[in-house]
Amino acid sequence: RTNSILEKPDEALFADVSNRFSEYLIEATEGLYFGPGTWNEHPDRATRSDGTVLDFPRLSAGTKDLFALCLRLALAGHYLDGAEGFLLMDDPLVDLDPVRRKAAAGLLSLAACKAQIVVFTCHPAHAALFPDANRVDLSVG
Repeated sequence: RTNSILEKPDEALFADVSNRFSEYLIEATEGLYFGPGTWNEHPDRATRSDGTVLDFPRLSAGTKDLFALCLRLALAGHYLDGAEGFLLMDDPLVDLDPVRRKAAAGLLSLAACKAQIVVFTCHPAHAALFPDANRVDLSVG
């Protein structure tokens, strides 16, 4: 899969990842933000629904965390598109406030419809945000 990705022109890679990223960001922020449009190297800004463009450093800490999650899911989706595979995530909800945590859990559930996602967490409340997930308790004792 890596070789097929590397054979594509950069524009195709960036367009696909950018589109996926924007879709995820819209979902995660309930339409408050969408992606930066086209980009050539990496996303460095988001556009608010009122048209205001905010560079990454100007986003709130919680929005930055959602931004980063959306980017990871977009890249993973591009890489796994049509291939068997899975994504491992170590507590992606830990630094989010309750509202963003719920939005991120919904986003992860949506992404899990396309690829297997394994989420590790030590927070039972975070695990409870995935009621339809197959859970494995790895606690010792």
